[in-house]
Amino acid sequence: MKKRRFVRRLILISAVFLAALVLMGTVFLATRGDYRFILEQKWYSLTHSAKAESVQPPTRNVSWDALKTMPNVTLSDALMLINESHLIDDAYQPDLTTYKNTVFAASVLEPYCQLVETVREKFDLPLYIRSSYRSAEEQQEIYQDSAANVAAVVGASEHQTGLALDVFVPGYAGSSFPKCEAGRFVNRYCYEYGFIIRYPHGKSDITGITYEPWHLRYVGAPHAELITLNSLTLEEYITEFLKPDVFYSFHGYLICRTAMDETIPIPETYGSIVVSPDNTGYVILTVSPSVGS
Repeated sequence: MKKRRFVRRLILISAVFLAALVLMGTVFLATRGDYRFILEQKWYSLTHSAKAESVQPPTRNVSWDALKTMPNVTLSDALMLINESHLIDDAYQPDLTTYKNTVFAASVLEPYCQLVETVREKFDLPLYIRSSYRSAEEQQEIYQDSAANVAAVVGASEHQTGLALDVFVPGYAGSSFPKCEAGRFVNRYCYEYGFIIRYPHGKSDITGITYEPWHLRYVGAPHAELITLNSLTLEEYITEFLKPDVFYSFHGYLICRTAMDETIPIPETYGSIVVSPDNTGYVILTVSPSVGS
């Protein structure tokens, strides 16, 4: 009899304890939108993906020098992989522009302005840039002054390209950015504007950088969507997802990562081609189809 009472009491205490844990967890997630958002993102990544189909379009080989001068072919830095294993060349000179006293890559201007406008329309908040382009000298100063050298060494910082933006809204900067609706929106939907969260949660073993929900990196369409919806880092996308010399079809684009050799394979017909050296000895071709194809 005593044993039964003890078992019932133990079950009751366990049930109360479990209910208290659930209640505390619910209250915590209700008051911490940033942690709730991380869990939501994990679930979202399990239920969403973007499929790119491998295809075999008719191609022809052109020399690297000829490719750069062909009509409707442009060079872009947008897919450069930059980390401590893939440093920026000392001779690298980014194509920069200035907007409201802020310097960043010229390719970032239009998509950033579009994102700013959307955030203002949806949340009546301005989206500001806390840090954008940095020269090698500025990066060296930040590296030397940072606590425990948490900043990247010179050559390993995306800010030296002007393609990276550290953004915030009033009252929510740095790690607190996803605590507000505007920050969570930017984190989830920035891919629609060509940006990715360069250092996502749970991927520091790959990127070498802990979660930075404020750090946007411009990679352009359609790459931002493929990276985001497949829960990839830029490292994974370039070195694992895109198999060398395979053409992928996605949303009307053709994508191919190929070695930067004397000749480059391009489709026989195309509307335009964006050629992006990826800083690993390869180039990534982003091909828009020709009209009527």
